[in-house]
Amino acid sequence: MPDTEFESEAAIRQRSQYARGGIGTKYWDIRDATTFQWITGDRILDVGCGEGITLEKLCSAFPGRSIEGVDVNPENVAVCRKEGLPVRQGSVYELPYADNTVDTCIFMEVIEHLDKPAHALAELKRVLRPRGRLVIVFPYDTHMWLTRILCLYWREAR
Repeated sequence: MPDTEFESEAAIRQRSQYARGGIGTKYWDIRDATTFQWITGDRILDVGCGEGITLEKLCSAFPGRSIEGVDVNPENVAVCRKEGLPVRQGSVYELPYADNTVDTCIFMEVIEHLDKPAHALAELKRVLRPRGRLVIVFPYDTHMWLTRILCLYWREAR
């Protein structure tokens, strides 16, 4: 049975957007730095890592820790691997990790795209160690719409 997480959506091409610079890049940098303040423990998992921009920052910010990304989209996984990032292909509904093995799960701008968010949250809980941290980041629609208009990202603002 095919996974329906993102199959119907076109690839976002995050790296090319990020490379443009400007306010969009500043937003991602501030978002990531704020999120990283919540990370604890040695094993960090970036769930729905996309093309690995945040994953790359995680590896730089937390050297010596076990960091890995997971994404359902094979194109995203290929981009991450090309960049030399630690990544696995997998579904948030069936994460390829044993129970109670992750200290912090980063779940950044993914939950709003899912058909079964409760199922995903249960799966994240399964892989988190007791007292592990789940850091969920999701966009506030009005702010995202205004930011996209200000950044001239007309297509994304529709």
